[in-house]
Amino acid sequence: MTSKAAGNDMTVDELIATLKRSSLPTVLTEGGDDIIVFRWMEKSFTNIGLSVLAVGGRDKLLQLFSRRNEYENETGVAFIADKDSWVFGAVPAEYEIDNLIFTWGYSIENDLYSDGDVERILSNDERHNYKIELQKYLKWYALAISRFLAGLDQGLGIHPNEILDNDARMQQGCELLQNEIYPDELFGKISDNYVQMVRGKSLFALLMRHLSYAGRPVRHNHKSIIEIVASAEGPLMKAIYGRIGDIFGAASNTA
Repeated sequence: MTSKAAGNDMTVDELIATLKRSSLPTVLTEGGDDIIVFRWMEKSFTNIGLSVLAVGGRDKLLQLFSRRNEYENETGVAFIADKDSWVFGAVPAEYEIDNLIFTWGYSIENDLYSDGDVERILSNDERHNYKIELQKYLKWYALAISRFLAGLDQGLGIHPNEILDNDARMQQGCELLQNEIYPDELFGKISDNYVQMVRGKSLFALLMRHLSYAGRPVRHNHKSIIEIVASAEGPLMKAIYGRIGDIFGAASNTA
């Protein structure tokens, strides 16, 4: 196996059958932009023939972790998962295992956003406008997260454009339920730590509103920025690579 998203369309049982046939040291990831990010990991560990396989989501990844005794081989298997809403609390004890690595932020996109200091690309005016929109979005996001943590389905995957470009949707999303109190403390915490705590795809979508508008001299897209930052191996990515090296008893080619 090499870095690929083939596992996205496979069931957990099919993935286990595939892993049983592999003799390569393997890292399982969720999917999506992970392939852009972790193909650089394969390059950094060519000395051990590391294989990265995207499995098609966090739930499948955690199921595979829970069933790891069915397919682990001599060369080993490691797992990289987004922390998701656990960034607001703690990773459950059953997942505090050496070969399961969680991101520092909500998702791998957050780690790259931090590593690359990507806001430096913004002009002064763009940065000013971005911060205004960010605070507006966070007003909605903090309430949505508060409800999600309380067990309510709040659709955190809604694109920021649907919130920021639709006043009625924004107002509806910020209306308090009966006996509900706005989570001011959580809003403050997220505002102070938005790079870590705002859903990574949403954070990049907010940034792209100010880096890809018509008429901008250079227009960016989030995938190209992710690839550039991932290839540079910043501090958070280096920490993940270090964990991978420890798991497989190998140093990266770039160490």
